[in-house]
Amino acid sequence: MKYQYAIPMLLTALFISIKALAYDDYDYDEDDFGVAEAGMLLFFGACIALAGFIISLLVPLRKIGRGICIAGLVIGGIGVANVALMVLSWALTTALTLALYLGGLFVVGYILYAIYQWLISPKH
Repeated sequence: MKYQYAIPMLLTALFISIKALAYDDYDYDEDDFGVAEAGMLLFFGACIALAGFIISLLVPLRKIGRGICIAGLVIGGIGVANVALMVLSWALTTALTLALYLGGLFVVGYILYAIYQWLISPKH
């Protein structure tokens, strides 16, 4: 494993998760996206991975430290996946809403065009 990238990555994860924890005010309602929960998973996963990284620096405990680091990264990955699912859900909801609006505009426009064609036709 290349450990020279681990500390900046983990510090970035800690910063992002602290910002996520500060973002959510724990006012649970239908608009709550669970940012704090994902931030906590990311935070604890980064802490565990950092602890595993520090333990792995000790030569006799290297394998144990790597295992702890991997476990922390998995926990943090669950938090990242949670955020990704929230963003995907928001994007799909937005896309479906936009499609419904555009479809509604198309139907209304088609009806208005049909009425216009009926009004200007010489048959009636």
